[in-house]
Amino acid sequence: MSFIASQIVTKGIDSIDYSMISQDLRKKVFTEAGELFIKNGKSLEGIKSLIIAENIKLLKEYSIYFTEKGLFELAILCAINIKDKKLVADLAPLCLEKGACNEAIKGYEFLNEKEICSLIKENFI
Repeated sequence: MSFIASQIVTKGIDSIDYSMISQDLRKKVFTEAGELFIKNGKSLEGIKSLIIAENIKLLKEYSIYFTEKGLFELAILCAINIKDKKLVADLAPLCLEKGACNEAIKGYEFLNEKEICSLIKENFI
């Protein structure tokens, strides 16, 4: 594990200013940190890290992995960030069924489904 990736994991993804890191280094260390977060059970931080890394390939893989595990609220965050409309359309109702209303809303907003977003916000949040 690189020093930078370990510091990202130790300090937390939201406490790191990555604006001065080159895109190549950002991809490398934030991908490594993202996988460490997920391995350590901090999946949301892992997804954030992979988004910062702009690692579309791994976000796609994790969207499938989380879907298979029934973690639809995590899968939809990956799917939105890789702009996979079909997968988001499949996951949004599953999030809603699971009670993950905020993630369902994010999915429906991504799909520009304003009516269902309003319905969820008015009745379930």
